[in-house]
Amino acid sequence: MEILLIELILWAGLACLFWVMKDNMDGVESGLDADAPGQAGNPRSPLHFDQAELLTEPIGSYLNAPIYRHARIDGKDYEFAYAFPHNGGTLRLANGERYLKPGLVYQPA
Repeated sequence: MEILLIELILWAGLACLFWVMKDNMDGVESGLDADAPGQAGNPRSPLHFDQAELLTEPIGSYLNAPIYRHARIDGKDYEFAYAFPHNGGTLRLANGERYLKPGLVYQPA
């Protein structure tokens, strides 16, 4: 009789564990949806390249393309932040960052 009671308690504990995990995974799923590229904070897809109106002060090159310190995009001034390596990673732009070919990220000045 004691073994049956212990087994029932263990099964109930396992069921509770699965129930809690299910509830937590639902929260993770909605959190991932909010952080998806092109959502919450940056409506543009990171695969979309912005077009610069004006590029000034060349400071180097990346993938045989010049890197400029300053860029004007949609009437706003930006400064070069970093080059995104093309190694299959996922680019997540912060609010206000812009993405120029061939993988240059610019921040608001």
